[in-house]
Amino acid sequence: MLTNEIVRTIGIDVHSKTYSISTYNPHSESFIGECTVEAEAKNVIKYVARLRKETAVPVSLEVGYEAGAYRIRSQERT
Repeated sequence: MLTNEIVRTIGIDVHSKTYSISTYNPHSESFIGECTVEAEAKNVIKYVARLRKETAVPVSLEVGYEAGAYRIRSQERT
């Protein structure tokens, strides 16, 4: 990690019709953003782009997601 770089942790809760996205700042130990978007990858990309733009210095993103068992099983069948 660069010395002037900051870290943001993004969590995505995946549902069939929506994604709930929240952003955590581990330095201040606080949540700094939360939204629900339509379940399309382009919406997550827009969220990340906006986060990068709002951050004045380089930002390192750590991203994780949670998908229910049904969602995982349905993806395995396709």
